[in-house]
Amino acid sequence: MKNLFIYLSIATLLFSCSEDESSNAEIIDLLVTDVANTDLTVKDVLIETELNKVYIFIDNDLSEYNTIQFTTDIKLSAGAKAPSIQNNEILFSNANEVKTIEVIAEDGTIQDWYIYLIHHQIQNIFRIDNKMRKKKLTYRQKVELIS
Repeated sequence: MKNLFIYLSIATLLFSCSEDESSNAEIIDLLVTDVANTDLTVKDVLIETELNKVYIFIDNDLSEYNTIQFTTDIKLSAGAKAPSIQNNEILFSNANEVKTIEVIAEDGTIQDWYIYLIHHQIQNIFRIDNKMRKKKLTYRQKVELIS
């Protein structure tokens, strides 16, 4: 009986000391490392964590492209995974498509992230200078400043 009590105590101690799993399912950073369409120029990437949105700014008019493909290096929150991304590639079937990336946290929490292409024709709407970025404004505040 004494041994059973010791084993139960040890088991309880081990389980109570285990590290809590994170519920963070965020895209921390996204770097475009390669573009399949060689004549495209990626200018910038903006991540809006409050809205789960990523904007990839392209310095070209994408209306003439049937598909747009990027190889990316995506940094997720600790322990999170993005099973919907294969070989770090993101493929858009047209310039107006919004890609949905499912990010799963360590504890199983799922968050959908939305990736938008902002191309040459519509960049003036989203023009954000470095001064605004350094202030760490929200997306809504940035839109208000440029409106």
